[in-house]
Amino acid sequence: MLAQLEETLATLRYPHHDRPVRHQSLWNVIEWSYLLLSPQHKAFFRCLSVFDHSWNLKAAQAVCECAEIQQGLEELVGKSLVQPVSSRTDARFYMLNTLREYALEQLRMTGEAESVGRRHAWYYLLQSEIAETALGKANHLVWADWLQYEHGNLQTALRWMLEHDEQVMALRLVGAIWRFWQVQGVLTEGRYWLARALAASAEVVDTFKLKALWGAGWLAENQSDISAATACFEEGLLLAQKLEEPRWIALLQTGMGQVRRAQQRYSEARQLFESSWEIFTAIGDREEVAWSLDQLSRLALEQEDLDQARQFAEASLALFRELQHHWGMSHALDHLGDAVWNQEQYDLAAAFFEEALQQSEALQSRWLAAWTLCKLTSVRLAQGEIEQARTTLAESLRLHLQVENTLGTVACLGRVAMFTAAQNAWCDTVRFCAATQTLHRNLKLPPLTTIFVRGMNQALDEARIQLDSAAFEEAWACGQNLTLPQAINHARHWLGIEP
Repeated sequence: MLAQLEETLATLRYPHHDRPVRHQSLWNVIEWSYLLLSPQHKAFFRCLSVFDHSWNLKAAQAVCECAEIQQGLEELVGKSLVQPVSSRTDARFYMLNTLREYALEQLRMTGEAESVGRRHAWYYLLQSEIAETALGKANHLVWADWLQYEHGNLQTALRWMLEHDEQVMALRLVGAIWRFWQVQGVLTEGRYWLARALAASAEVVDTFKLKALWGAGWLAENQSDISAATACFEEGLLLAQKLEEPRWIALLQTGMGQVRRAQQRYSEARQLFESSWEIFTAIGDREEVAWSLDQLSRLALEQEDLDQARQFAEASLALFRELQHHWGMSHALDHLGDAVWNQEQYDLAAAFFEEALQQSEALQSRWLAAWTLCKLTSVRLAQGEIEQARTTLAESLRLHLQVENTLGTVACLGRVAMFTAAQNAWCDTVRFCAATQTLHRNLKLPPLTTIFVRGMNQALDEARIQLDSAAFEEAWACGQNLTLPQAINHARHWLGIEP
């Protein structure tokens, strides 16, 4: 009774006059329910407010110092202070926003916010580091689901770390989950948090910073921001050399090799990939050996050495299969499909692309699925399967737009040019070719592959034969003047996609 009276007096000292009348009434109802709780359950209710959106029993046990977690949740659910929420994986609970707002205020008033926030941050850091080891592998979906459900809590943990100058904790967390952002195609958000963590830790010199720079470089490269990717990989490589970390030197060399490949500096790219491959082989890192082989396959493709590209891709795929590394398998299958497609083995190429697509969809990777669908479109066109080509290209464009991949979106416009050529719509073929080339140049995107450009140019050459010069020039001028949104809308119309 005395404790409840003291809490009521505290409430009178902080009467919330600044709240709207309706909000004050609701606040009073919540407060009355709160005051009826036992001291232990009051503390539990306050602690649960640290969770953003929802939590499971394991998280509640780790963060909240409550002896009877199950009993406490039953009590709070019974009083409608906490709600159960459906989940594919485990029992989860959440707190309505107004209730959470009230509980957070009580948490601050009792002086518990600092300790609870710290336990919350540490819990999600340690769990994320466990999740990191599973991403892309056999139990990927279990941890991918966990990361999706805990999205809000991960952001809350990162904010707490940055606000409390816990730079190393922040670097560890973004370093652990950047691949999740990559696989899911949440590239802009991932780059935002990596940039914040790196900006806050300018003076930090350790391997956690290396991992954050490595992740930031790859997400920038995935969004075709080659200058940002170069800056991250170069800074990381210098730091890795200073720390004398051979594995990190090799990892960052691989990133730099990818940048040089995108810049069409093929000789430098090959030297970097081969150097990394040698280091990974020496230290027995089979996963990274497989990634080095995959990078060499991509490089051979762009240099149109199709036999070597196929050999590297097959070796990479064999290793990834042994390791049950599904993210790696999807890449190797995609590049193997590239090689045999350009050798005009269309049925085999379709089989590789379809298996790559199955792997990407199983991993819920929109980013990689978008690229594979774009390539599968070319195979369907070569096979004369126009409607299937329309379906795959429409889905590719949709996914590229979702993950904000400008290079992929522009690549889809080039595929639309090939699609219109297959239907003898020559003026539209010219418009899409002109739009693709002009937008690619004006947006300063990395070069499209030689093989891709050749396919688009073949469609353009045929259009030039079919149209008289006046019609060709008019269509070309029209395509050059299209903005990216206009070109996308034109593509949607052709593919039967609703705006």
